[in-house]
Amino acid sequence: MRQLLFPIAALLLIASPGPTLAAGQTAEDVARESAACDQGKATACFNLGVDYENGDGVAQDVSRAAELYAKGCDGGSAEACDNLGVDYANGDGVAKDSARAVTLFTKACDNGVGRGCYNLGVAYDDGTAGATDAVRSAQLYGKACDLGDANGCFSLASAYDTGAGVAKDMARGAVLYAKACDSGSASACNNLGDDYEKGLGVAVDHARATGLFNRSCDAGDSEGCANAGRPTPK
Repeated sequence: MRQLLFPIAALLLIASPGPTLAAGQTAEDVARESAACDQGKATACFNLGVDYENGDGVAQDVSRAAELYAKGCDGGSAEACDNLGVDYANGDGVAKDSARAVTLFTKACDNGVGRGCYNLGVAYDDGTAGATDAVRSAQLYGKACDLGDANGCFSLASAYDTGAGVAKDMARGAVLYAKACDSGSASACNNLGDDYEKGLGVAVDHARATGLFNRSCDAGDSEGCANAGRPTPK
């Protein structure tokens, strides 16, 4: 089986990781980030916000994370704007404010953050940005994909599969699933495997399908595991 676009709420829960942040922050790491943020370095404020959001090296505090994202966003970190948008979209550490979230996603997208374009696309998909607009949503998923966001590529591939906001084109969808798969989307690997198994936009290739299902499963996708466990079609 193939997977459709992820649930909207789950998508918006995915925030951008810090570009220089490694897992397992020490107290000294956090102190350095804090000092740099106090000196006006926007990326440090963003990274420190990620620390507080994840409880990495500090006690988890989503309200403090939102404050730091706001400071980073005001200082020029587009990634911080995106994460603050996620907070406003979900009401994490701040009062839920969909309009504010859309403004922040737009700012992040306009400044080259693929995840911001993707989240803005979701907002047009589910009506958070006003009336639903599948065409605008697909355009934003395309921009996110061009900027290297795997979820954007996956979502645009799903749009081509179903004809949502674009002319239905399963061959184009397969190309985009491949790009998303190579960018780390386990679900995209599964769907591309389904394409090869059934000949949807590509020539049937059961060996290729099995390899993609295994790749998806190895990356933790339950649907990929289910498909990998089925007998190979004759």
